[in-house]
Amino acid sequence: MMLAGGLSEFSNGGATAPLPIQDPDKRERLAHVLGEKRLAELLALVPGEVGKVVDVISKIQASDKAPTPEMLADLEREAHGVRGMALNYGLMRLASAAAAVQDYCRTRGDIDLHLRRLHECSGEVADLMDQ
Repeated sequence: MMLAGGLSEFSNGGATAPLPIQDPDKRERLAHVLGEKRLAELLALVPGEVGKVVDVISKIQASDKAPTPEMLADLEREAHGVRGMALNYGLMRLASAAAAVQDYCRTRGDIDLHLRRLHECSGEVADLMDQ
């Protein structure tokens, strides 16, 4: 099954499983190349970047009118940045959530759903840092 932005679910003998919070192989490679301390520093930047997307979504929600093209462009740009960061760090669920926000900018789906997913994924990244 394909998810937003071309990301697919992992297959497990015909059954599908949700995307992992962080790809364990990617995490291992990053920790080897960067070291645990630097990786933790980089992961600590993620919630702030997610916050930028949340801020734009909040502006859209606060408006009593349909989102303007400028609002949607801002949202797509911020979501694109989060998606790229998430993919670089192997944060698969966050990358999928950010891709879904990018899709929203083109299709105008349920923005509240995307906001909840972003908050959930940001919390998961914070939990990773506490481990």
